[in-house]
Amino acid sequence: MQYYKVTYYDLTSACMNGHIEVHYIINKWVEAQQHAIELNHHLFVFDNLADARAFLKGDTTSRIFECDIEGRCKIPKSLRSTIICTPPGTVMVKRVRLRKEI
Repeated sequence: MQYYKVTYYDLTSACMNGHIEVHYIINKWVEAQQHAIELNHHLFVFDNLADARAFLKGDTTSRIFECDIEGRCKIPKSLRSTIICTPPGTVMVKRVRLRKEI
């Protein structure tokens, strides 16, 4: 299955800011910050390109990448209620490697 990661132009998380922000590196495996992992908060990607594009809503400062993932996990209900950015097609994973920009 193909997965997609949306990032800001500088390859930071497209939705998370501050203490749980993640900086992605093309062709390198990346994990959430340790304190986020301890709270069962990992990384978010899309399981289809249509939902990733819909998430952008015309934003020209963000980027979409094909990505590899490891450790797909279920998003806990408690986390869904506290995180704003879980739009349709969102899945939580333990590791992401950006491959190719769309």
